Amino acid sequence: MSYSGRNNTQTFRVNVRLHRFGAKFPGPFPDISRPEPIGFYSVNESREFEDNAKNLRFLWLPSPSEMPLDLNAGIENVQRKSIDPDYLDIYHICQFIYNHQEHLRTSSTGQMELLADFVTFRGVLRQIMCTPYQRNRDYRLMATCLNGTTYISKVETSDQRNQAEQMTRREMDMCSWGFKFEQYCTTPHPDKQPVTNAPVNESQEFACVYRSKLNGLRLIYGAEMDCIKSDVYVDLKDPEQLRLAEFVELKTAAYKMTQRQQQTFANYKSLNWWSQSFLVGIDTIITGLRDDNGLVHDIKEYSVRELHRHKPWSSAATGTFLSNFLHELKAIMHRINDSNAVVMIDYKPALNKIQYSVLRGPDVKPILPEWYRQMMQVLNLTGIFLQSNLIKNIQITIMYPYSSGMPYSSHPSTSEQPKVPFGVGWVPAPVQQIVPHCTPYPLPATQSNQQQQEQQFRQNRNIQHAGGVTSCPYPPTSAPYPDSTQYPINHAQSMPINQHSQSQFNQHPNATYSAGYTPAMTSAYGYDSSNYHAQQQGRGNVQSFGHDQVQPRGHGHEHGHGYGYGYSHEHVQQSLNPRLTANKEGTPTLLPAQAFDPVKDAHDLRKAMKGFGTDEDKLIEIICRRNNEQRQEIQRQYKTHFGKDLIEDIKGETSGNFQKLLVGLLRPIVDYYCAELNDAMAGLGTDEEVLIEILCTLSNVEIHTIKNQYLRLFGAHLESELKSETSGNFKRLLISLCAAARDESGRVDPNKAKEDARELLKAGELRVGTDESMFNMILCQRNYQQLKLIFQEYESITGHSLEKAIKKEFSGDIMEGLIAIYKCVTNKAEYFASRLHKSMAGIGTNDKQLIRVIITRCEIDLADIKVAFERLYGKSLKSWIKGDTSGHYKHALYALVGEQRSS
Repeated sequence: MSYSGRNNTQTFRVNVRLHRFGAKFPGPFPDISRPEPIGFYSVNESREFEDNAKNLRFLWLPSPSEMPLDLNAGIENVQRKSIDPDYLDIYHICQFIYNHQEHLRTSSTGQMELLADFVTFRGVLRQIMCTPYQRNRDYRLMATCLNGTTYISKVETSDQRNQAEQMTRREMDMCSWGFKFEQYCTTPHPDKQPVTNAPVNESQEFACVYRSKLNGLRLIYGAEMDCIKSDVYVDLKDPEQLRLAEFVELKTAAYKMTQRQQQTFANYKSLNWWSQSFLVGIDTIITGLRDDNGLVHDIKEYSVRELHRHKPWSSAATGTFLSNFLHELKAIMHRINDSNAVVMIDYKPALNKIQYSVLRGPDVKPILPEWYRQMMQVLNLTGIFLQSNLIKNIQITIMYPYSSGMPYSSHPSTSEQPKVPFGVGWVPAPVQQIVPHCTPYPLPATQSNQQQQEQQFRQNRNIQHAGGVTSCPYPPTSAPYPDSTQYPINHAQSMPINQHSQSQFNQHPNATYSAGYTPAMTSAYGYDSSNYHAQQQGRGNVQSFGHDQVQPRGHGHEHGHGYGYGYSHEHVQQSLNPRLTANKEGTPTLLPAQAFDPVKDAHDLRKAMKGFGTDEDKLIEIICRRNNEQRQEIQRQYKTHFGKDLIEDIKGETSGNFQKLLVGLLRPIVDYYCAELNDAMAGLGTDEEVLIEILCTLSNVEIHTIKNQYLRLFGAHLESELKSETSGNFKRLLISLCAAARDESGRVDPNKAKEDARELLKAGELRVGTDESMFNMILCQRNYQQLKLIFQEYESITGHSLEKAIKKEFSGDIMEGLIAIYKCVTNKAEYFASRLHKSMAGIGTNDKQLIRVIITRCEIDLADIKVAFERLYGKSLKSWIKGDTSGHYKHALYALVGEQRSS
């Protein structure tokens, strides 16, 4: 490759040594959405692109009787992979985009625009992520920008190419071992055993194309995939099956690692494995443990979540570095502003820096093929795109603004009302579908329908460019992605307006509803709220419907992007006042402070902690008398005015349980839930009671939101953590709850209730043993109103409560979980009253449990819990708190439970 026309070398403004081995990384995992597969393709033995799933494989694990597996079998006939020409990976993705133009849209200049900031391959992203820990391995990337999208490809340096060409036969054979292991473990169809006597062809690949979002950057990238774990054939042409496909990674490793190999695995190999799997949402790595002679003696399954546990590297550091790198590269490409320029990026560990040069001139090999550039630039004024005939015959297709990236897109039902998280200022509103349903793929324009299509296209463009909803296949936020069965969805399906958040609850005459999330829930984490605030910085659209039929345009809180729907009653500003959007789930003890002044509160807090001593009473007066949303605004003002973090200052000025309480109050409530779940599963043993208390009592949207944020904060899927830390029927109960698929319609069916009551009876008391799956299915899927009816029918049939039957048929954690669901259905206030009582009963106080219940319920229904507590235990909650706590900690609890301070 010629580098004539090369500009002077400049340095990337990123900290290559962002983190050192073994040190604690201070930041959380960056905001990332779960990678969503949007398509697939195969690469044949000639390394040519094929738009099919011909090379898809399914997992077929050898039985122990087949061990050892000889990885050298037939190695003399291996069809080895040749060295690819530069940019072949980008060429393949360009061909995929060409064949699937639903991922394009018309830019304001009339050119084609890809809905991505970056297009690359997974290996490039993995290489960048691992940079802070790479001490001896350099790399070179090439990048170019076209119509606002930067394309990145990895190329070999001359030294790397020479090393590849000079590999010994032994080294080449060891590289082939991994391909042979794949042959032993995969099959083209799950009903057919692997063919292991055929020559291994290293050139053939199956790849998926993913999209994701990292700190606001939209990514599209390809990734070679090893196989799918499934007992039945998976038709990836159906987007739903593609979305739900459980891919696994296949690896080989040393059977008995030496101490040096163990250190290398902990420092480097585990990092590469984790990042490679994380980028495509893989949860499991199947590893063949081989000896030095290429014999696999055992197969081990690694949990991707476990790979980053107790390692000297930090998953948060890798994600942060990738975000920093891509943002810096985007800024560089913007400054260059030349679609013909190629940027060469070199990382040299010895220099501890990343350098780049700008290449221009006729001798510079372009990254993108010419036919792709033509496709991206040719568009006539009517919006009819003329596809290039360099690859296929000319045909005319209409380019629509798409509301879905794949066919078979299903829109959420508009007959249900969504429920919103954590009970803070959330009320119902009718869901209005304002995104027009568009054909996800371009339709061939025939003489009979072309005029109609052009008219539809212009209408959709008017909607798109008139400040309305932009129909983009990316989710409106860059929220962390949910578990392995849920993926980011398009605007029309954005949470909480989706199939998992359909709920019925009482309407409020002065209600507004936002399709985003309140700052009280996830302040500053990319979620949107359509409440009006003086400090709003994000943007969103609020569609209001009411007496005056006004349609105000509002701003989303912080940096969220979204649109909301709501009622307008008497006056728009009045209806958007968060104080009027009362919580209908229960009676809180902590309400928003009147005449709230976050700047004054921030200064008062600073004054209370400045100098010698601390005014704890002032801390209580402010922090314990403001709701979560107000506390988040105080924190922002505190940092703005003093350049300091309020939580860190609180930690420095307080201690013990008083500190834990204040710090918990200052965190967004979803972050607090995530931390409690993580603490419950960290270290030796698991606090199952915490898992039960949280997962058995929250709504679908609340659980989805927690799963999103859990991944962002801890770099692991909540569902995977639960699978690892629990077992048996209790694990299955938690996984069912974590799926957040409960019917929340509020509809009841008396006949179905009788049927379910009889099924529960047959699954428990009327048989030897217990059919746990029936209890799991009914208690985790039916809505609360229906469950109440089922419980009544059960008691009518048997003469005793279902709770008594559960205690008879179950034991241990599964019993506690099912009883928690039963109590939350029958009387949630009594359930939490029992949790408070348990935290203070007996010798000592479980302060962590006491703090958690009060923090999470004080803005929802703690007043009801207090009443239930006194009814159940004969004394007031205040009296119990007084007997079990002391000092400022006690007074802070008083404030939160709505009691006056006493001695």
